[in-house]
Amino acid sequence: MKKQILALVMGTALLSGCSYLCEECQDGTCAAEPQKVVFTSAPTLFAFNSDQLNTADKDALDKAVKQIKAEKPSKVLVKAYADSTGPAEYNLALSQRRADAVAAYLVKEGVCKKSITAKGYGSTTAFDAKETAAGRAQNRRAVIVID
Repeated sequence: MKKQILALVMGTALLSGCSYLCEECQDGTCAAEPQKVVFTSAPTLFAFNSDQLNTADKDALDKAVKQIKAEKPSKVLVKAYADSTGPAEYNLALSQRRADAVAAYLVKEGVCKKSITAKGYGSTTAFDAKETAAGRAQNRRAVIVID
């Protein structure tokens, strides 16, 4: 099965769906409604084994907050991931804490809490499959999708 991966660096894109964003995807197509990515973190957003947001990367989150407030979506999905270092169960919990940290930041900045869903995916969807320090850093990421 081919998986489509859209790599964004702090950008915005309109997607018709891909396995990077939707678990429903099969064979590179997605039955879900189009989703708009408003934020994909840089590898420096989360340090190794951390769920603390790096203050240097909050400017990019602030841009996402402005866009979310302007568009007023009914749903905001925060997806977070971990690298493959360590047990899968630990990485799943770590990625959930990362998603919760981004969601809490959005709420603190005025995004409606009721519209936000935070979900951690562990290391299940590797952005960069390389087993290098740089590749693992790419996998420590968060994505914000609006609907």
